[in-house]
Amino acid sequence: MKKIDFLKFLRDYSKENLIIVEGKKDKKIFAELEISTYAIYEIFKINIYRFREALILTDRDKKGKKIYRFLYNYLSSEGITINEKIRNSFFKFFKVTRIEELRKDIEKLKYILDYELGKIL
Repeated sequence: MKKIDFLKFLRDYSKENLIIVEGKKDKKIFAELEISTYAIYEIFKINIYRFREALILTDRDKKGKKIYRFLYNYLSSEGITINEKIRNSFFKFFKVTRIEELRKDIEKLKYILDYELGKIL
């Protein structure tokens, strides 16, 4: 699978599943790629029970790992399956430690996605 196929997959995945990121900046990056996400501060404001599965895309630094463990335990205890395979694939494809590192490639990724989906004339 190529990066672009993986991003298309995430777009579709986010339509029916919960994707959680750390904050506003991470959420904005995914919004630019038309991938629906929720920041941590939104989790307690939404009905999480409408989701059967979740993808937790917190950073891979010390703070991000703590947040990941908390969210994993919380969501699992509420009966939501955490998809670690997609998380691992995400970090394998993009080779970042922090989600914000995607910012440097965002224009290129948006262009390729739009081109692949026929949005560019």
